[in-house]
Amino acid sequence: MTRLKLHEETPSPNFRQFIADMRQAIELKGVQWDMPLDVHGRPLDGHDWDLRALNGSHQRHAAGTGGFGIDAGTRELAMQCGWPVARLPASQVLSAPAQDFIKALIAHRCLNGRTSGSTQILAKAAKRLFSSTATPPWEITREHFEALLALKVWSDKAKRDFSVVAKIIDEHLLSTGCPVQPHIKIPQAGALLPDLNARAGGGKLPSRDALFELTRIVFNEIPRTFNDAVTFMILRLVILTGLRVTEVLTLPLDCLVWEDHVDVVTGRSAAEAGGKGRSLRLRYYGEKQRAGAPDILVEMVQYVPGRFEDLVVSTVDEVIRMTRPLRAVLAKQFPQPSAFPDSDIRTFKTSSGKVVSTWQNLFLTFPAKVPYPLEGPLALTAAITTPLRRRVYVALVGSADSGVLSVFKKYAHTPSKQGLSLQAHSLRHLMNTEMFPTQSSPISSAAAPWLRATNTIIAASPKN
Repeated sequence: MTRLKLHEETPSPNFRQFIADMRQAIELKGVQWDMPLDVHGRPLDGHDWDLRALNGSHQRHAAGTGGFGIDAGTRELAMQCGWPVARLPASQVLSAPAQDFIKALIAHRCLNGRTSGSTQILAKAAKRLFSSTATPPWEITREHFEALLALKVWSDKAKRDFSVVAKIIDEHLLSTGCPVQPHIKIPQAGALLPDLNARAGGGKLPSRDALFELTRIVFNEIPRTFNDAVTFMILRLVILTGLRVTEVLTLPLDCLVWEDHVDVVTGRSAAEAGGKGRSLRLRYYGEKQRAGAPDILVEMVQYVPGRFEDLVVSTVDEVIRMTRPLRAVLAKQFPQPSAFPDSDIRTFKTSSGKVVSTWQNLFLTFPAKVPYPLEGPLALTAAITTPLRRRVYVALVGSADSGVLSVFKKYAHTPSKQGLSLQAHSLRHLMNTEMFPTQSSPISSAAAPWLRATNTIIAASPKN
């Protein structure tokens, strides 16, 4: 009697070669392909990959594979939709071929300079795929992707992640079912805007009340702790520049660059000819820049709007003043990083070839609560660190899990305003879509009241 074979047990040559190539590449970097897992597919302590070794990332904390357990949510969705159990993986842990594919996907992304975070997201998309089918990677077809996409209404981001997984399979001809790229529906364009002042994607903007109150807080309130003071300064620059939070957090100490403008006819300052004599540029390290890869800080420059020049300069000057004692301590600790394990002592390369260290960052802070202003000199053994992105996000929305209060909860004047919150990225959309969307329409009428209110708030703010 011949036994029915549901799947081809022998991997395709292309799949075998892809796995072998990725395995060899990571082992040359000192990373072991095989790792012991617990019953849930989680790597045992000390055995997970550190993706920084693969992509040369300068991230402070290690990022791992995320494990190889079945995605319970995806499996549950399939069961609710009536999929036969025989179609799904039987174990709580992904099959060995699926694990190999995900490891190779992680290796491929990291070795090509992708960030650890984006790689982990893509690995999760692959885990969802192989949690919805018992089919081995070399037999995956377009139908497997489309069945997964049909389980629920996925976000556009999740759809793109599935599409990238399929693209990698197609590009390397890993499956006998190639091409496997699914048909993804593109959302139709929205209706016409009701008036000229309306903005497409207005839902991405901060609410008026939250924006006004946040501006009042960071320019007018006196912070109670040093970390709150640093957070206020970070949020000021996020509001005024439209940079991403990470780009503000990593600003170099010498971020302000003045550019003189000369009248080409007379050779004298343009200000004497009725123009602008000089303008301010902000040096920063661009996020999401493929040119540098994770181990390179990509140097970029952004012009500061004239109406915000004084505010940006005064904020940067204030940060330099308040962090001067921390910078002095961290610079002295720099030659012996192992002696100060609680301090953030790291070195990076920039796209221009310079070598910079964390003590040369504009923003420095403490890992613990410290009064503000600082009382007395700092000990040379003080723990000095750089602010975390999550701290800024929590400052805007709070954290129910840890009980950390938002700046609204801590500093708003009225109970109704204490419940306000906003997403950090909405401040970037504010600058790009409301404040200065085009040269011909420099400021929308929706932003004008905020500008007037900001001028009033800043004029009344306490001067240090």
